[in-house]
Order: sequence, then structure tokens, then C-alpha cells
Amino acid sequence: PAVLVQQGDIFADVVSLQLDSLPLRAARSFQGRGGKIQYNIHDANNPPKNPPFRWRLSEGGEDAALARGFVEYGILLTHDCEVDAENVRTVGMVRPISHLQEHDRDAVLEMRNYATFPLYREEGGPFDEHHYVDLRRLTTLRNTVLNERTRVASLQDEVRRALSKRFHEYLFRRFEVLP
Repeated sequence: PAVLVQQGDIFADVVSLQLDSLPLRAARSFQGRGGKIQYNIHDANNPPKNPPFRWRLSEGGEDAALARGFVEYGILLTHDCEVDAENVRTVGMVRPISHLQEHDRDAVLEMRNYATFPLYREEGGPFDEHHYVDLRRLTTLRNTVLNERTRVASLQDEVRRALSKRFHEYLFRRFEVLP
């Protein structure tokens, strides 16, 4: 059954992926000795033979691309009108503020860093310390994957609007190009 979600909902144990290097790598499974499932790792220097790589959208993509993965809190960034219509969700990583240097913490909490949005610790809330949304760490998940996560909090309407505005500013802010 579909879970009703909205922008600003916070979920536990959400995966975030990061590609650290090229060439792209993919894992292909095969049945090994004793019926055990094993994997071969392929890249441009060691491509699979049959079938060849399927990176293109028209080919359906590779099933098991390799990337660095993290499991943390995640916050739904997809706008409410898209949540109803789409089968995918954009989720931002939620990180503890204690992972930052002190001067960086101040910039996040005072909203001087465009790539972040502070989530202040509240009595009875899901966090035992301040956290922040890292807008640089976005992952797209199918709604069925997000529905399997536990929603731990939902932002109040005023904070939800501020997050939406901040996300827009982060994506579309203007840079001054220096010579």
C-alpha cells in the first residue's frame, strides 16, 4: 500500500550513493561452485562479454553499478505535487552537525551555507543533537524503496516552506564569474 508522504518528511536508514571515480564499474552475478552466487566486477578496461554494458537509458541501465554508499537519515525534497504524480523521490542526506568543524557548524546553523539547511534539535524529536540537510548529497529512490523506510519526523509547514525555498536557492542561485 502507498504511504502518504510529503516534502520535509524525515526517514531513518535511507541510502545515499556517491560516485568517487571513473571509469564506471558494474557487478554481474553468476552461479559458482556449489550453487553460490558470485560476482565479477567490470569496467571499461575489463568489460563484460555477454551481454555488453547497458549504461544507456535506451538499454535499461546496469542493474548493479558500484558506488560508495551511506545509510543515514534522509529527508524528502520532492515537492508535494510531484509526490502524488511520480514514481521516484529525491531525498537529501541528513547529517549530524557534530561531524563538522566548529566554524562550519556556525555557518550551517546561521544559514550562511547555501548547500545546507539546519535541523535544530527539539525535545521529543528524532535527534539528540542538531543535524542538517546536506543539499549536495541527493539520491533518487523509487517510492517503493522509500515506503520501506521508517518516517521519524515531519517538518512543520513553516519549516517545510523554508526548506523548499533553500533547496531552490541552492539549485538556482547565481554565481558571479570572476575573470
